[in-house]
Amino acid sequence: MYPYVCQFAETYCVANYFGVPQDFQIAALAWTCGVVDCSPLQEGQVCFEPNTVSAHASYAYNLYYQQNGRLNGTCDFGGTAMTTSDDPSHGSCYFPDHPSAPATTTRSHGSRFSASGAVLITGLVLVMVC
Repeated sequence: MYPYVCQFAETYCVANYFGVPQDFQIAALAWTCGVVDCSPLQEGQVCFEPNTVSAHASYAYNLYYQQNGRLNGTCDFGGTAMTTSDDPSHGSCYFPDHPSAPATTTRSHGSRFSASGAVLITGLVLVMVC
């Protein structure tokens, strides 16, 4: 029918755990938290645990990546980050999965993608236009 298929893959930006010096991640995390809201990473907040540099960097990197439209170069942070399709959300700590996702720490399960690529919302099928 159509000459192409729409693909709306969820991608995330997370800390690169492979051979990256922790000092580099600390510097990149500090910079990132200067431009995005890292308050969910504060002690007692929903994304504080696990309390590791890599976990906190992953949250901050992803927030920056999503808020900047997942553009090329927005998930590098000096080589300390990488993209993944694996959802790093855990517990009540929600990692936004697309540029228009709200930067909240709760996940709504009201919509999902079907195998055909249509979005199902409480029984309604919406057609996606690319």
